[in-house]
This record gives sequence, structure tokens and C-alpha cells, in this order.
Amino acid sequence: MHAGQAAAKRPRGLDTRGFYITLFAGGCGRSAEPNPAKADDRGKHRFFGLAEYYVPIWQTSIGNVMPPVHHAGVTEPSLLCSFRSQHHHFNCEFGMTNRLMYVLCLIVLVDLGLQGTNLYRRYFSARPEIVSRAKPGTTMDLSGQPIQGNPQSRTVLVEFSDFECPYCTRHATSVFGELRERLVVPGKVRYAFVNTPLPIHPNAKLLAGAGICAAKQDSFWEVHDIFFGKKTKTKTEIMLVAEDLGLELEKFDECLSDPETTGQIDRNLEETKRLGINGTPGFVIGTADATGQLTIQRFVRGAQPFNVFEQAISDVSSKNAGN
Repeated sequence: MHAGQAAAKRPRGLDTRGFYITLFAGGCGRSAEPNPAKADDRGKHRFFGLAEYYVPIWQTSIGNVMPPVHHAGVTEPSLLCSFRSQHHHFNCEFGMTNRLMYVLCLIVLVDLGLQGTNLYRRYFSARPEIVSRAKPGTTMDLSGQPIQGNPQSRTVLVEFSDFECPYCTRHATSVFGELRERLVVPGKVRYAFVNTPLPIHPNAKLLAGAGICAAKQDSFWEVHDIFFGKKTKTKTEIMLVAEDLGLELEKFDECLSDPETTGQIDRNLEETKRLGINGTPGFVIGTADATGQLTIQRFVRGAQPFNVFEQAISDVSSKNAGN
């Protein structure tokens, strides 16, 4: 059947998409049979050509093959026009003299390319940046948070973390050590830790409280390394760690059940939410004043390699040196 004849049988009032479906189906890959692999295919995909494209790609069956159709009366050498994707493959063969169908096929392929490009751009533009600038005036209070490094260093890297988060564990057992040796110990930056246990981790809040209580006995960083390294989970295991570190066990135990400990965790979570950090680990880098107020200049999202932190810290430190 000629493409024009196929179009004439379609009801009027169709939108542009329906019109293209008819023309393309009549010229490239038309089939009157539904796809037997799809239960809801009968009638819905009677015109195969472009219908398989304009119905969203992710609704079509994976591996669906559009058989090429040789049209009656076409005796001249054919021009093959094919399109392949992860989800479907259609061929269209038509005579070299059929210029209308040639143009339509080119239009469809160009349209496919443009829409694919748009989807690609929309996807990647929607992805959050790994390192982003903070809005001017964004601050946080470091008071009460464990921090290590040279007190004279104005640049501070703050980690928002969860002792049961696997990505936090990956950071703590790899990049953190490099940051400590190459940037914290030489006095280039200070490193602070904010306990932010996620509700999806059953023991995270208990471990966060233990970290806070250990900090009150100046042993947070020792506990930090043990908790991330040994996967401590229960209170019995926590008390054994405290005993091994020589902490005052009665005082430590009282701190674990103290409402103030829970209150500090809740305040940490509120601060995390206020800053827009919605996952762990999350990091901020900024400039601290003598009162413990940190003016945030950079956000770093997720467990990243050392060079990402090094560059972001360098940017903030350079700005501090210029002030």
C-alpha cells in the first residue's frame, strides 16, 4: 500500500505524531500483526514503524526486532535505513526514487538524534555537582564537634558521617588517612566530624552517641578509627572498645543514656538538613573564626578521591590567604 493511501485511512484530527506514525508505517516496517511478546500489543501497535518510537522507548520490549518490508512495485535498488537502540531495531527499505520516504526517514533519524541529545543533557544537568560553591553567608557552628589539626589553620574540612554507612567506611579507611597525613598533620587544614546517623542504619545512632561520649574523654578519633575499621555494632562491643581505650566506663555509660547526647545528635541532623546535605558522607569546606563559626565556601558530595578534596581545599585556602 502506498504511504499516501495508508494515511488516507486514518481518521482526521490526529496530531502531528499520529500523522508521522502513519506515513512512517506505510513506508518503513509496516506490519498488520501485533508483537506476540507483548500482552497489550494488539491494536495498540498496529502501525509498527514510528509507533515503536513515539511510544516511550522504555515501554517497548527489549530486543524487539522490526522486520524490513519490501513494497510491491519497487524494483529499483533499495536504500537501507536502519536504527538500533538498546530496546529496538527497525529497518526501512524503499526505492531510490521514492524521495518522499527518503526525506521522512532522514527527518525521523534526525529527530531521534535530537531527542536523544536532549535526554542526555537533561540527565546530566540534573545530576548534582561533586563540588559546588556555597551561597554567600552560609555558616555553621563548630562548637562541640570533634576537630583535629593546627588551631591556627583557618581552613576547615567538615565531614557529616554515619558509622554504619558503607561509603563513609570507604572514605574513613582510605582517603581520610591520606587527608590526615598530607593536609591535617602539616597544618594546612583542620578536620571536623559531625555525627549524622541515618535512620536506615539500625545501630548508627548508638554508635554516634558513643562517638560523642568518647569525645568528652578526648578519645573521639581513636573511636572513629576503631568503629569504621572493626564494624562495631552492639553496646557490649562499644563498652569493650571503651575499656580497651582506658576510658572511664561508668562515666561513658552514663553519657550514652544521657538525653543531652541524643539532643546533640538531633541538633546535628537538623544542621545537616538546613545545609541541604541529604546523604552521607557529605563535606563542607570553609573558613573558621576564633569563636568556632565556620563560613562555608564549598560543598563536596559523597566519598571522593583525595585530589577532589585537595583542589577544593586549595581554592578555599587561596582565598583565605588573599584576605
